[in-house]
Amino acid sequence: MAGSRLQAGKPGRKNVGNTAECLTFEEAPDVPDEVRRYQSANLQQEAGRTYKHFGSFFDRVPEGPFGVNTEQHPDDTVSNVIKQGRQGMVGQVQDEIGEAVYETRRREPLGRSMVRGHELPDGMGSEVPFGRPLGAKELDRQGQVREVMEATKTGEDDESVRQMYVRTHGDYAPGEQRRRGYNWGGVDPDSNVFGRPGAKKDPMEMKKIMSYPQGPSVVSRTLADYKLGNEPELGRVRTLGFGDRETVMSGTAAGVPSLHPKMPAEPGVEVLLRHQYSGGGCEPDPDLGRSLRPGYRNIVEDPDKVFGVPTVRTDLPMPQPGSRSVADAQNYGNEPDAAALLFPAGFVSDDILTQPISLEEAKELCDAAGVQIEEAVAARAWEEGARTHPGGQCTFGAFLRMKEKIELGR
Repeated sequence: MAGSRLQAGKPGRKNVGNTAECLTFEEAPDVPDEVRRYQSANLQQEAGRTYKHFGSFFDRVPEGPFGVNTEQHPDDTVSNVIKQGRQGMVGQVQDEIGEAVYETRRREPLGRSMVRGHELPDGMGSEVPFGRPLGAKELDRQGQVREVMEATKTGEDDESVRQMYVRTHGDYAPGEQRRRGYNWGGVDPDSNVFGRPGAKKDPMEMKKIMSYPQGPSVVSRTLADYKLGNEPELGRVRTLGFGDRETVMSGTAAGVPSLHPKMPAEPGVEVLLRHQYSGGGCEPDPDLGRSLRPGYRNIVEDPDKVFGVPTVRTDLPMPQPGSRSVADAQNYGNEPDAAALLFPAGFVSDDILTQPISLEEAKELCDAAGVQIEEAVAARAWEEGARTHPGGQCTFGAFLRMKEKIELGR
């Protein structure tokens, strides 16, 4: 059977994929000018290379030199350009006279230090150094320099110094009370408690704080109605514009009562705890497991009825072989179950019996299986099986059934 089938695909070239073939690079074809005009603007800019806009890619460059020739004047030499200002002694004197009006010319003369007008003692800065001698060597021998640079003991700062830091940097000690230097007039702020002591605890104290008494105020009726509807008072419901409901609804509870006067009294908590109810109370409720409202009852006449859509649709016709869409994920009952997936068989599946097969392939399978069949019987069985198939092709299962039917009919 395998020898009679043709191989799929095309025969390839020899020595394809070896090292020499991989290292041999073919020259890429040239890019057409119509495409290159758009690629030139997107290429990486290279030094010394000119890139044209794709709109002017095909424009011809005019021949000849570009720009305008410059003519050099005889006086535009380097020596003449470097020489600035008036030359000669007379010119220098004129420049100094012209610059004498500037304050910087007097205070910061060229080539000398700035003159600030200070009068220093004779020899100060040249013979006598600036500053006051400290005797660093003597202090170093005594260990004072090392003590200043690497202090090991930190002493307490003076209170006046600490108060300066408190005033400038707010350097208060942990838990320290802020003092602003007020004169309390003989009152000690550490022991005195400010405020009025309460006589006793008032349960309405918060209400009095939140709703403090207000004097009468004359406002417009529009503003009063707006505040009445949008600013509810503490302890009262918001006015919705339905009139004086407090007087009308006094002694009236809103809502549906739990126990209607015309209905029989239901057992209370005491009756339920002590089981003091009649025998009829032990019966299940009439709405247990069903609905008493018409139109909401789910009554099924068939007790074996199963709701929902089955996963395996054996009720639907299975598509013909070769016509099923790749997007059709419906299981028509022809797929293996969980047992076949967990314990796959070592032989072919039953689907091979439903696949179309030619007469020569059917005879080869029978010869390979050791089944002896005559040529006339095989041809007749294949023709009878092809008549039963809608596509006019015979499957191997139909071929075996027709073969058995023909042999039994002899």
